[in-house]
Amino acid sequence: MINMFNRTLLLILLILSSAAGFGQVREIVERDVRHLKYLPYGQFGAPEWKKEERINARFRKENQAYHEVLALDTLAIPYLVDMVSDSTEANIRIPCAAYNLKVGDVAFALLNDIIVIPWRTVTGEQWNSYSCDALPDGGWGYLHYDRVKFQGQLRLFFASQQGRLWVQMFKDSTLNKQAKAQLAKKFQRLTLAPSEVIATTGE
Repeated sequence: MINMFNRTLLLILLILSSAAGFGQVREIVERDVRHLKYLPYGQFGAPEWKKEERINARFRKENQAYHEVLALDTLAIPYLVDMVSDSTEANIRIPCAAYNLKVGDVAFALLNDIIVIPWRTVTGEQWNSYSCDALPDGGWGYLHYDRVKFQGQLRLFFASQQGRLWVQMFKDSTLNKQAKAQLAKKFQRLTLAPSEVIATTGE
């Protein structure tokens, strides 16, 4: 009876510990996203492009708030997705967006830095041109005008088999080239946009 009680107590403590850990991740993500006043997103081909990219690479490593979220890696994904719908003014401007960014835009920028988002697969729409920055042409506008819809699409994607395969392809460091190629083929069979897999994984 005592042993059973001890095992039950240990299980309860483990569950509470896990819940506290996830709560702490959410707290870090929400705090750091709201703290940011700059995004390392420049404009392809701009006169100062190379110089800006060096500055932005340092920012990703040295800015405490940005780096802290990046360091959480996939643990941050669900909480960043939760923030995509936040239309609170962030007072940040970037070259490729025609408006001041919202908190949800900042959260998405971090999400896209953690794992490249396959826009066509997520939204079911055509996104063929990337002429300004890491988002497809019209991507920032889609975020601005359809952020709640986009949030729902992201949630569905990451909860799906496609989403799990996508995360595994990018984040499982134990995969060799052959294993990644096999995952890419499996993803292609599931997705409406096989060319997107080739473009982002090289497979």
